[in-house]
Amino acid sequence: MLLQERLPFPSGSATAQLVSLLHRTPLKRPPTAAIHDSREGDDEAVALPETSSQHDVDTSWVILIISLGISCGVTLLSFVVPVVYALPLFDLFAPKGCSLTRWGWWFTPSFSYIGQGMIMGLSTSFHMVLGAIVGWAVLSPLAHAMNWTTGEPLDAENGGRGWMLWVALAVMCSESVISVLALMMSSGGKDLVNWGRGIERRIALNTNVNEALLPPRNSPHPPDSLPTDDADARSDISQVEEDDEPPERKTSMNWVVGGLIVSSIVGVASVAGAVGPIIPAWATLLAFILASLFSVLAVRALGETDLNPVSGVAKISQLLYGVLQPGNVVANLVAGAITESGAMQAGELMQDYKTGYMVGVSPWNQFRGQLLGSFLGIGFTVMGYTMYRSTYTIPGPEFPAPISAIWINLARLINYGTLPDAVTSFMIFFGVVFGRLAPQEVKTLS
Repeated sequence: MLLQERLPFPSGSATAQLVSLLHRTPLKRPPTAAIHDSREGDDEAVALPETSSQHDVDTSWVILIISLGISCGVTLLSFVVPVVYALPLFDLFAPKGCSLTRWGWWFTPSFSYIGQGMIMGLSTSFHMVLGAIVGWAVLSPLAHAMNWTTGEPLDAENGGRGWMLWVALAVMCSESVISVLALMMSSGGKDLVNWGRGIERRIALNTNVNEALLPPRNSPHPPDSLPTDDADARSDISQVEEDDEPPERKTSMNWVVGGLIVSSIVGVASVAGAVGPIIPAWATLLAFILASLFSVLAVRALGETDLNPVSGVAKISQLLYGVLQPGNVVANLVAGAITESGAMQAGELMQDYKTGYMVGVSPWNQFRGQLLGSFLGIGFTVMGYTMYRSTYTIPGPEFPAPISAIWINLARLINYGTLPDAVTSFMIFFGVVFGRLAPQEVKTLS
């Protein structure tokens, strides 16, 4: 995907450009078009702008420091004056005697979310705003007014928040399943073709490129006028050979295969030690196999669109384990977590490799760094989560953890089949509508 197809991996490419800018060194391999058969007519990857001048660098640092200072100041102020965290601005427009804060409408001046919105782009941010309006201005008040809920609007169990999550779950499941299937249909065959072409190119490189590509002695084509296909193939192989790393800079296949086997065994043993016999070993092993398969799909989607379909991957695995392990909510959640985390980490690691490829870092050095980071990350992740749990209530006002509610609700639905009042028709309607729009969205992003 890096050498032959040259997938853009936008975040990885942007990181490489930032590294080049900070160290004031040119990129070793600037973004270029993918190596492919010219008859396919694929679009070329757009090159990033060249390294900026010293004035631009200084200006960028000033903007960065000012933005960081403002964000830190507002965050510290919210601890001293808690009302800053939830400003009731919408109550100014509410009817007399009605508080919109009760319905979840307040303003939080979070600069981190502003920055995240800049990164995600207009399309994603617009859809999130649209979802917030439909959910919190229409569905939640409607469910409360029709007495379909028994709790307060912000109650995640019996209130409008909990009722609305089922509609969101239907939308996410419908769009996720159809989007993943559409991606598999559009890129699965391409992966097989590219895999076959890669084997052919590698055979030619390992033997003799010139002898493999020169026409037979009795061929009507002289050596200086090779057929177009052979000329393109020679050009492709030469480019791959030029950009490929020497063996001493690559990660050995023994490490790749051995690491996969060892990590799978350790993963199965860890799950067994954590939850006991609730999940059979074969079910955990199947989750690792699914994670490996879905990782290929996730990496391709991330490389092309900078969006990783991990949510859809997790929903599919949960649906599958609802059939394989009926009534086992723990197995459903663990299998979904393994599959989603595998696909997510595969995509993030490939972003790192894209960055390293552009700046000229050895893949073997990157592999060792990633391996060390994985071991350190285990401890720091547990420590960080423990600190958050001791400081905040999770789920709570500061960290509602809505995705966790989506996960557990889907697991309960698959295994027990219970739904709140009157939510079924809304789930069907929204699921059908957004499922119908999913293929067009995949086509647009691709």
